[in-house]
Amino acid sequence: MKVNVSLNNISEPQIRDTFSKFKETLETDTILKGTWKFYDVTTKNAGTVRLNHRLNFIPTDIIVTASSGATVTFDYESFDRNVIVFTTSGASRIRFFAGKAD
Repeated sequence: MKVNVSLNNISEPQIRDTFSKFKETLETDTILKGTWKFYDVTTKNAGTVRLNHRLNFIPTDIIVTASSGATVTFDYESFDRNVIVFTTSGASRIRFFAGKAD
């Protein structure tokens, strides 16, 4: 995540220090530095899903934020520049971030 935090106009040393630490966290945190896209997918039955991710690179990381209704298994070896592949054991809803941690 790129955030332009200008510290030059902050005259109060304590406030400038706080913003400086905040800026450093944004620039160094593994998750925040990554490139991510959020997905909310609902399936009606068991099977394999080939989701067109539109990331323009092969995602290496998945962060699931919620899953309900069935077991979902990601097939990382089948990911490519266009699709994320996963299987479900039944009707399900899954919410996740796909991308890569830098």
